[in-house]
Amino acid sequence: MALIGVFDSGVGGLTVLKGLAESYPQHDFIYLADTARLPYGTKSASTISNYLDKNISFLESHKVDLVVVACNSASTVLLQQNKAYNLPVFNVIEPGAVTALKHSESKKIGVLGTRATVQSRAYIQAIHKIDPNAQVHQMPAALLVPLVEEGWVEDPLTTMVVLRYTKPLLDLGVDVLILGCTHYPVLKSVFQKVAGPSFPLVDSPEALKEMLVQKIPSLSEETGKKGLIKIFCTDLTPHLEQLIQNLISPLPMQPVQKVDL
Repeated sequence: MALIGVFDSGVGGLTVLKGLAESYPQHDFIYLADTARLPYGTKSASTISNYLDKNISFLESHKVDLVVVACNSASTVLLQQNKAYNLPVFNVIEPGAVTALKHSESKKIGVLGTRATVQSRAYIQAIHKIDPNAQVHQMPAALLVPLVEEGWVEDPLTTMVVLRYTKPLLDLGVDVLILGCTHYPVLKSVFQKVAGPSFPLVDSPEALKEMLVQKIPSLSEETGKKGLIKIFCTDLTPHLEQLIQNLISPLPMQPVQKVDL
């Protein structure tokens, strides 16, 4: 049984944790939400790098076997700086690039993400590393994270905002969209409504699961045990605690704990 550490700047990375926990229920998970310092998407690379080191150190102190950097902004810095750690550390950019190219027939790929992720051109670089001829069109979508945090998933305003961000990419002829922020999969049904029910959407949980099982085949081995989920936050409010429960449901978890880093 492995102990898998996952962190994000906020609770959006719970979409990654949930996807992994559903695929590998026999393993234990620790999730760290750096809610005291979010959002990462508006921070400088040096600041994000500092947060990255502290978050990984926290998870290491809990003896995790591997770390998943669920945050796209932190994943971008991880790739840019080519950091080395004492345990396997996975990002969400590369799996998304691989999966998007698999689904794209025209090799025209759209990317939605935070300003930091879009400005870094991380997805463009990761996609061109695999296929230099692919066309990648990006759109920063800053309003989507607060809409998810407010729980406005089914609100008509959210549909209008998703349409506003998505339509320019669809008009450019992209045939697959990368949801380049861990909050965005929460809005997957809204994206599907806007782009079409069969339009390929690439999200971090699905893309990452495929890569992890390739890199660490032992993760899929059955142990006959049921894993535990522990969640830590650097800041915690009743609203945030309720949001965490909503995002992780119906998976069981231990009470959320507040920590200082």
